[in-house]
Amino acid sequence: NTSMDSVTVKDKTENAVEKDENKSASVVSQGRYGIKSARVVTSTTLPNNMGKSVATMYFDNYGETSFTETVTVINMKGAPASPKKFSIKQGAFIYSWDEGKKTGTKMNLANLKDLNNINFEKLGEEMLKEMKISKGGYEDFLGKNCEVVEMNSENLGKGKILTWKNIPMRSDMVTMGMQVRSEVTELEENPVIESSKFIVPADIEFKEMNLN
Repeated sequence: NTSMDSVTVKDKTENAVEKDENKSASVVSQGRYGIKSARVVTSTTLPNNMGKSVATMYFDNYGETSFTETVTVINMKGAPASPKKFSIKQGAFIYSWDEGKKTGTKMNLANLKDLNNINFEKLGEEMLKEMKISKGGYEDFLGKNCEVVEMNSENLGKGKILTWKNIPMRSDMVTMGMQVRSEVTELEENPVIESSKFIVPADIEFKEMNLN
């Protein structure tokens, strides 16, 4: 049986090496996105053409950590400039604060029902039905072959979202009677990101918010 054993060991070793090379695949299942890191710039047109907001997100480790900076410009005359908003996601928590403020909020993502936090790839059939989400074919956007996700939910909204590697690339949604359009304008795959981007500022006091 010695030869058999050695074959088994060899197989196991090769499998282990293969698994190591495919580690990204297993990491993907834990992370949010199907790509290790990226810089994604998303432009959102506010309802009734009130203005637009541009969010620049950097993420690493398949979305386990991310940093987002959002700038909103309101189209109304005399409207005060909106402060830049920042957020950092670390594991289960998201920390948010406004530029120049010394206080912010900390929230457990499990409590947040938000389009940006839905992992469309992980949703099972039951969940898809419950949330009134259906997947239907593919469309090209920004040179990417995107999966089409249709939503028809009272809470989350109704409309169409294109996702690539689980990144929402384009969405046209009506939520609570208001139409909101978003689309990615820039996408940089696996850029070099300074790890300091994902460090929560020590000089800001974060209060935990509980939505339940």
